[in-house]
Amino acid sequence: MVEESEKTQQTLDNEAKANRWNEIRLLSDEEAEKQLSGEELETFKSYHADMKEDLSKMQDIAKMMLKSLEPPKVKAKGKKQRKRDAWAKKKAIAEARGAALA
Repeated sequence: MVEESEKTQQTLDNEAKANRWNEIRLLSDEEAEKQLSGEELETFKSYHADMKEDLSKMQDIAKMMLKSLEPPKVKAKGKKQRKRDAWAKKKAIAEARGAALA
């Protein structure tokens, strides 16, 4: 760790900026509008716009992953429904043959 006496002016400036950013980055949009101005406000707005965009992308990805993990299940047909489907198919084939002969 760097001693206080060994820190350069640039290091001190960077620490000051980092400390200031830690104070302002968690403000709400309304608080930031009231408290910040100039470059700090622009930095805050761009940071939060990027974060909101990234968050929405991650939510979309999570939704896609959940869909692939739990595919929708189709309820199995009962015996009576299978018979109704078979009868409908036979009837359609018979009608198609009758139409072809006519």
